Amino acid sequence: MGKYKLEDRVLGSIVRNKGINNGSKTFLLFKDKEISYGDTEKITNQIANGLLSFGVSRGDKVCIMLKNSPEYIFICFALAKIGAIEVPINNAYVGNWLKHVLNFSDAKIAVIDEDFIDRINLIQEDLLLLEKVIIYSYGSIYGKQSDVTKLKQFRYEELLHSSSDYPKSNVSYFDPIAIIFTPGTTGLSKGAVLTHTHAYLWAYMHVKYMGLRSDDVLYTCLPFFHVLSQFLAVYGGLLVNGTVAIGEKFSASSFWEEVKKYNATYTSMVGAMAHILYNQPIREDDSNNPLRIVYALPAPKGIQEKFENRFSLKFIEAYGSSECNAVTFQPLDALRIGSCGKATDEYEVRIVDDYDNELPINMVGEFVVRGKEPFSITLGYYKMPEETLKVFRNFWFHTGDYGYMDEDGYYYFVDRKKDSIRRRGENISSYEIEKVISSHPKVEESAAVAVPSELGEDEVKICVVLKKGEKVTPDELILFCEGKMPYFAIPRYVEFLKNLPKTPTEKILKRELREARIRATTWDREKSGYKLKR
Repeated sequence: MGKYKLEDRVLGSIVRNKGINNGSKTFLLFKDKEISYGDTEKITNQIANGLLSFGVSRGDKVCIMLKNSPEYIFICFALAKIGAIEVPINNAYVGNWLKHVLNFSDAKIAVIDEDFIDRINLIQEDLLLLEKVIIYSYGSIYGKQSDVTKLKQFRYEELLHSSSDYPKSNVSYFDPIAIIFTPGTTGLSKGAVLTHTHAYLWAYMHVKYMGLRSDDVLYTCLPFFHVLSQFLAVYGGLLVNGTVAIGEKFSASSFWEEVKKYNATYTSMVGAMAHILYNQPIREDDSNNPLRIVYALPAPKGIQEKFENRFSLKFIEAYGSSECNAVTFQPLDALRIGSCGKATDEYEVRIVDDYDNELPINMVGEFVVRGKEPFSITLGYYKMPEETLKVFRNFWFHTGDYGYMDEDGYYYFVDRKKDSIRRRGENISSYEIEKVISSHPKVEESAAVAVPSELGEDEVKICVVLKKGEKVTPDELILFCEGKMPYFAIPRYVEFLKNLPKTPTEKILKRELREARIRATTWDREKSGYKLKR
């Protein structure tokens, strides 16, 4: 796969080129649907021309709140063809969270799944700029009646009545393609503005460093509002002339069934997904699946080799963020478990202290990143100049993540700065605590958070989900920690939960766990009289 020239890194023209050259080859698989490259080009032209007739033009923001489906991809490709800016909305958003994205993005039009339209109805009086909603109904032309009265309503099918000719547009590689809202650490979500070049590099680098081929089937069940699914799997599959199989959502019970159904050779996972799959009952045919390679952010710590052997595949770990890209990758020919890989050819990566001085090898500091090519990193946070200046301090993008580099150039992620815990003068990685706790044979998963200490700074609280049918007492869990982590990192508080709060992409919502603090159900090591050995 050759690398496109800078001026050719425009998604709409790439879709057109692939449609012409690949014709009848299958591009998308979804349930019982097979959609060719040629049909994708035709349909996205119709939608693009339909959007133009609805008044959408270059630079306009269009919010998308849809479930995984080919239509989600068609909308995104169509917007790219006319230079409009996609604003994907997390499907879990409701109330003020939803209102914030719709208002702050300045979108005048949104494409909404009919199952989410009731959420729009509840906040429609507070929507400042939104004028039109295009309602999509899977499996039904007309769908159910909407109660939204303030906004003009259209059906998705109306877009398909337009011309299938390539739309007239003037889109450049430096134009914004999307605004990706990322959770704020202290306030509302921030919208990272990504360019066409940035999106292209997400896909190009993924194909390059994952070793993807034109005969690969890329399966993704992560939501399309996430860059992992949309820009890596779908756009990457497009670049390499592969086939993309779409799963509606992650389900441990149906994951392997869908992988086999589509004969998928690639998939992507977040760490929690791998742990959930590994904890399913062992089957004799676990290794009898077509997956060759799995992209992981992060790879499942403590069980990676066991998972790979059981399911006969390889994990490739990387490090990155929506704002910068995946800037490190595990080398295919020199994997090092526990590392998130080496810096890519396309980006500079450093580890720095609080004053941006580069640190020596094996010293923990903050990841900072800089692109080597124009427009290969976020343009900044939409309408947040102060936040943008803050993260681009000294001309490097500051990720807010702690890590270090070893003597061989391999990088290691340690923790989020906001998730680190400072207890009695010691900086503690929540990640390292979770790694030990989750290795307990009766633990399904865990999350360590800081809670206020009566002595100032923090105390460590661990929230634990046990495997089905298992029982463990808090003191048994603490005893398990002794000898496996420094005494100062051993949790003071233990709380057992039925499940951990998570985003639709299976990331743990630590903010909710921190806000819960200490409750009546929380076990306190010090009050129990348990004495640590030192």
